Amino acid sequence: VPSAMGLIEWVLDPASIGRRASIAGWFQVGLPFLGGLAVMGGLLFDALPLIMLSLPLEVVGTAIFVVRVVPRFGLAHWLEAGPARHAAIAVPFLVFNLGLFIYLVANYSENIEAAPTPLFLAIDHSIFVGVLTNTILGLIMRTVPGRRPAWVDHFVFVAVVVGVAGFLCGLLLEEHAIIRIATPLLGAGILT
Repeated sequence: VPSAMGLIEWVLDPASIGRRASIAGWFQVGLPFLGGLAVMGGLLFDALPLIMLSLPLEVVGTAIFVVRVVPRFGLAHWLEAGPARHAAIAVPFLVFNLGLFIYLVANYSENIEAAPTPLFLAIDHSIFVGVLTNTILGLIMRTVPGRRPAWVDHFVFVAVVVGVAGFLCGLLLEEHAIIRIATPLLGAGILT
């Protein structure tokens, strides 16, 4: 999550890489990092208070990030080909991922093994595909020289976003038909 936050900011605003991190930037990255350590320790040592401690750390860090990055959404021209919209769309997937994590901890913290497998898969796919894949696609577009036809970027953007959103819906609703439709679309977008 902290890596994704940094990449999203950099893809949205490349000039940010040359600026010193603000105090808010340090908290935005540090709090989720500490939250991750708390979850790890809580699961490892079967310490429910550590798991619960992770929630406010994750929520506050993500809230700081959203407040800092949403004003840069103007840099993402949604209907034009370009890298910024890939990073901007990753933000709602990050918030969704946090929501799934909160749901998991709130409902299954005393017995994580009782959580349904599709919930774990949705958490994984929302962060790895919804957030990181979108951000990495934006990063590739930002750093790899060369011109691509605009239709390629439009197809990739729509296929990845609709594909991962459909896949997540299929997982959470346990509707395999939705998954069978979304998966090839997502794969085609990533391969393209």
